[in-house]
Amino acid sequence: MASTALLGRDGGARLDADVAIAGIGISPPLRLRHAARMMGAGGHAHQPGWLEVVLSWPQRIIRPAADLDARRTATG
Repeated sequence: MASTALLGRDGGARLDADVAIAGIGISPPLRLRHAARMMGAGGHAHQPGWLEVVLSWPQRIIRPAADLDARRTATG
């Protein structure tokens, strides 16, 4: 549910498409950082801004916790 709240039901596909369109001419790894800066949500120097950090939560925090819960359920 937390991942859906952050990324939507499509898993972030629409957000990815919008960022790709807004970042035409910018390499894919740098597009989100560029979009965050344009929205005033960028970090300082080489640090990520809050938008990049929040959008990384599903891979860094939510998914590992869900995997751990699935393993606990499987082992009883």
